[in-house]
Amino acid sequence: MATIRDVAKEAGVSVATVSRVMNGSGYAHEDTKKVVMAAVEKLNYKPNEVARSLYKRKSKLVGLILPDITNPFFPEMARGVEDYLQQFGYRLIFGNSDEKRDKEIEYIDTFLQNNVVGMIASTSEEANENFDNLDIPVVLLDRTAEKLPAVYSDQRTGGKLAARVLLDRGSTNIVLIRGPVEIKPVYERYMAALEELKQAKVNVQVMDSSLTLQGGQTCVKQLF
Repeated sequence: MATIRDVAKEAGVSVATVSRVMNGSGYAHEDTKKVVMAAVEKLNYKPNEVARSLYKRKSKLVGLILPDITNPFFPEMARGVEDYLQQFGYRLIFGNSDEKRDKEIEYIDTFLQNNVVGMIASTSEEANENFDNLDIPVVLLDRTAEKLPAVYSDQRTGGKLAARVLLDRGSTNIVLIRGPVEIKPVYERYMAALEELKQAKVNVQVMDSSLTLQGGQTCVKQLF
């Protein structure tokens, strides 16, 4: 892998000159810029994004915090975030919070040390204070908070549709496996499904579970 010194040698200029051209800082003659960029292309030089961010105090990095990447819902969501950011030349770094406040704070600190330009987080309601007083944009994904912008689904409609599918099939003895009630979208989805089922006057049993495959498996074993 080519280094900045390799580029400088190929272009016949100093490392400092290459740095000025790459970072767009300081003066460099147009002919010099062309020679440096030609060397960059020839050697397929890729600047160290972290090093550049430390020097310039900004980067092309965005931090993503997810509850648990092993949950089948989140990998596809993370891939969507990554694919969209790549269209604009940004890169994604992420971590799993496991819905733990301390772990989330550690990732926020790590992201800030890498000078991310923004954060996207799927976090519990009580952890939102972790993002207070940050001087970069923060957007919640599949979660909501009063102080932060959020992108999420219509949970009430989703819950009603799920209940309606079972009712249309003629089910009369239905089990609702409820996720953590402190997560607002999860609770809204549960309540909408419950209301739809109660209106239909069918037998409803509620079981509590975490938002994990293991949690669902435990509930199913108890049922059957």
